[in-house]
Amino acid sequence: MGKSNQDKTPRGGASLEARVELTEEKIRRYLIDDRLREAAGVVAEEIQLVRRIKDGTSLTGAWIEADGPIYTTVQVRRYTMEALCTCPAPGPCPHGGALALLYLAESASFLDLDRYLDDLSSRPKDELLGMLRTILSSIPAALEIVEIPNFEGVLTAEPPQDEWWDEEEWEDWQDDEAPIPGEDPEGIFLDDDDDPPDPENIN
Repeated sequence: MGKSNQDKTPRGGASLEARVELTEEKIRRYLIDDRLREAAGVVAEEIQLVRRIKDGTSLTGAWIEADGPIYTTVQVRRYTMEALCTCPAPGPCPHGGALALLYLAESASFLDLDRYLDDLSSRPKDELLGMLRTILSSIPAALEIVEIPNFEGVLTAEPPQDEWWDEEEWEDWQDDEAPIPGEDPEGIFLDDDDDPPDPENIN
């Protein structure tokens, strides 16, 4: 089953049951013809897939294309698999098939979210709060997810990329830029014994 207009969001996050697993047969049913199977193989071999995540019975990833990333989610069902993708394909797409093929071949390269969250649950509270602070300050949109009261809007502009100067760097800059003895604020250099020139007689 391909993309459905009735169900735009995959129902992921459930615990992976023994009977709900990705198989070559489910991928074959999704890739309905030889042309699509060949295209999926090319995508899997030639396009880089990053942010590989397994969340229960869902798989997600981002393909690094020249025109920008393509995001794909595969939902594994009991007898089939479905895919949602930001590519323009109207039905089953090669990115969904390629994502499934890569998981079968390289499952260890996918972050298992269930295991990761289990690991986080054992970490100290201060460490978790520090991680949350970093996430919220780096990604303002996350503030909406955690339901901060009266938080309005998401910044559309990129934050400045320059690093802040530390105190020592600022003091060094001030030392370098401070006026030197005998230097006029307008940039005219004078000897210590010279009087400032008469502005009316400057040629």
